[in-house]
Amino acid sequence: MRFLGDDHLKQPAMQKELVQYANTYQGRKDLCIQNNVPKNRSVISVGGNRVSWLTDQKYPGINGAKREINETKELVSLTTSFRCRHVFPHRIHEANIKGTLPFDINTDFQRPFRKRKRLYIPGISVKEAVAASSRTFNIFSNPHPETTSTDGMCGITGGDLAWHDIVIGAGTNAWANLAWNFHIYIKTSATTNQWDSNRRAAYLFDTSSLTSSARIISATLSIMSHNPGQGDTHTSPLTMDSNVFTCSLASNTDIIAADYNVANWGTDELSTTIAYGDWETTDLRNEFLLNDLGLTTISKTAVTKLGIRDTKYDVADQLDPNNHDPIWSAYPQHTWFSVYFTDWTGSDNDPFITIVTLNPADFGVGLGI
Repeated sequence: MRFLGDDHLKQPAMQKELVQYANTYQGRKDLCIQNNVPKNRSVISVGGNRVSWLTDQKYPGINGAKREINETKELVSLTTSFRCRHVFPHRIHEANIKGTLPFDINTDFQRPFRKRKRLYIPGISVKEAVAASSRTFNIFSNPHPETTSTDGMCGITGGDLAWHDIVIGAGTNAWANLAWNFHIYIKTSATTNQWDSNRRAAYLFDTSSLTSSARIISATLSIMSHNPGQGDTHTSPLTMDSNVFTCSLASNTDIIAADYNVANWGTDELSTTIAYGDWETTDLRNEFLLNDLGLTTISKTAVTKLGIRDTKYDVADQLDPNNHDPIWSAYPQHTWFSVYFTDWTGSDNDPFITIVTLNPADFGVGLGI
């Protein structure tokens, strides 16, 4: 890898990716800025030895920060954290080696350089390098009445079953057209060591606007917590963790109880798991940065289907049956995450997916050559 200087980090395409990365749980952890940048502030720039964010941020999330900057007629107030020289290029390099960086700095965003009078970018053909420019898509599900996509949950409610039977059982309920609700949820039954409820959430997005020629370089599923965001009333807290998985619904525009069938849900993690204690609460966004496998699940010409599942008990039992039962403590006891869905009034709190692409259709744009 060639050294990343400020001139590399300032490239618009790389800066856009770094800002998206710095506003995820994994990115803040890799850059070691989680204790510097407040959880309710969004990083808007990353330099060789500094990160900056809005001192006062009115709207949540990075899209809210961009909106505030666009609305502000005068300069916004920024807070900047300075570190020792070139610390962030080294941390970015380490993240690239670990595989937690959402792009490859050796191939995707190195500054173009000339050799023998020809333009080269490592890992990208000359034609693609000249043709490619970065595009960002923020894509939402349809509110009711749905036309191409939906969001909501399905599950078992009112059961009196062993945990494994809850995981593999037939769904009894489905919820769509929601303003907010508990998107994953576990509840005890009145019978000791038996269980009443489990839920899985589905988020579908019409991503056909990407077009088949797009090269997807990052994607982030963003879900906003509905106050208070989470709860666990068990004497021995279950502290569910959550991640993104594939899901296959019978319809793109509705959710039915039969969609809960475990055969419709994948078990390969498509992002970094968000632990219960790291789940953002009270009208803050939780962002799942999709990994390489997750990027392959995005449809460029149709509807992308993503599911949220508990990893500790639901997915774990499917992979290793009867060895990951939650601890039953009493009845009724609940563990849940509450979130906004698309039918909440307006779109500021809606779930959405942000997809960044390199699109060869934009020939010659964005490389400064």
